[in-house]
Parts: sequence; C-alpha cells; structure tokens
Amino acid sequence: MRRQPGKPRWKRRWASV
Repeated sequence: MRRQPGKPRWKRRWASV
C-alpha cells in the first residue's frame, strides 16, 4: 500500500513502498 498522509501508522511499516 502507499503511505498516505492520513495514516501515519504504516509510514514506518511500509517505508519501502
């Protein structure tokens, strides 16, 4: 998934995406 500004949660998990 793409890191969205509304979901800072997966910003660290999906750092590769």
